[in-house]
Amino acid sequence: MVDAASEYQATTGRRVSYEYVMIDRVNDTYEDATALVDLLRGRSAHVNLIPMNDVAHTPWRASPLDRIDAFAEVLRAAAIGTTVRRNRGQEVGAACGQLAAERAGEPAAPVVARRRALLVEASARALRGERTAARAERGR
Repeated sequence: MVDAASEYQATTGRRVSYEYVMIDRVNDTYEDATALVDLLRGRSAHVNLIPMNDVAHTPWRASPLDRIDAFAEVLRAAAIGTTVRRNRGQEVGAACGQLAAERAGEPAAPVVARRRALLVEASARALRGERTAARAERGR
């Protein structure tokens, strides 16, 4: 995806914005920030850090603001333009994804656990630069 975005930037001359959802203890560490710096270094990129909206029936929560700010400082120190988004409507359950989730019904705990495991596994592979099996098949 980053390579495709870089091709777009090279063709159009427009900066690419990346939306990065900050999930507490999932992708908000110093190591995650430096991995993102390594991925985007030398590219015409801007990163929007977005605290995850708490959604019922999921185990994930937004990263604390102090951790988001520290993450942003790592990116900025590497000369990567960064904006920290502030959530609106969260306190009344009206932030992005919250209303739909309330009506979706509660998935079974094993389903949520499996989705989380798949997300963590896929994220780890992506950060290592590995391709997913499906993408590898398409690329042949």
